[in-house]
Amino acid sequence: MAATFWKNRFTKDDRAAGLINYVLGCTHITEGAIPFAAKNPLKVLPVLMIGSSVSAVLSYLMEIEVPAPHGGFLILGLVNKPLLWVGCILVGSAIGAVLYVLVTPKVVEAAEASAGSLAVSGGNAGTVSRTEAKPAQSLYHANTVTLQVKGKTKDEVIEEMASLLEKDGTLTDKETFKKAIYEREAMSTTGMGMGIAIPHAKTNAVKIPRVAVGISKEGFDFASEDGEPAHLVFMIATNENGGDLHLKTLAELSGKLMHEEFTDSLMNAKSREEIVRLLENK
Repeated sequence: MAATFWKNRFTKDDRAAGLINYVLGCTHITEGAIPFAAKNPLKVLPVLMIGSSVSAVLSYLMEIEVPAPHGGFLILGLVNKPLLWVGCILVGSAIGAVLYVLVTPKVVEAAEASAGSLAVSGGNAGTVSRTEAKPAQSLYHANTVTLQVKGKTKDEVIEEMASLLEKDGTLTDKETFKKAIYEREAMSTTGMGMGIAIPHAKTNAVKIPRVAVGISKEGFDFASEDGEPAHLVFMIATNENGGDLHLKTLAELSGKLMHEEFTDSLMNAKSREEIVRLLENK
């Protein structure tokens, strides 16, 4: 919210990350706050705590009941006073945004480079070449898609999806990657509810960024928020040097999965290639 209304407190990249956080926040994924907190933890962490506390206290005073162990608007139907709950969240967010602006200075950015950088070659003043950006590599590949997840438990599914990534050449060390996955799961389950699980890890055990996708008609236990089986699993693997790629991927994927038509299309897909086409379609 602060990045939307007080743009002069943020760099261009931070403003873009702020937009991503709208989607991540709506689906209870909290990693988006980490880059902001890491830059100035002594100032930003108290702001986050105060904003969250305001929302929590207001929810308590209004006797709002949220039976799911985590937030996110995916569980809105489970809340006894959904509109008031959203209002409490917005009030806490607004207070946090104002406090953030008060404790952070204005940002002075260098002039942005024009699209397609111009380079003077070989010392010849009259010779100018345009450097074209390389197309982004797709995160989805048929090799890392399975139309029938065999695992029935969280551990089995994590092993199965990590093995897909290993066979594809995505990982340099599967066990190190799985350790990072479990460390994230220890923070809170990535079983988002509504039949969806998005385990993810950012580690140097990843050679190339990739998303493994699994579908299960019968469903499997992923310790989801709503206690229901998961039918779709997306395991996101990114490298430590990948910047905010994992956040962008989480945001884009979460945004698509909020639409029932999209999830139905994935569940009814007849081939791995069709899954990839659906996921790559902007």
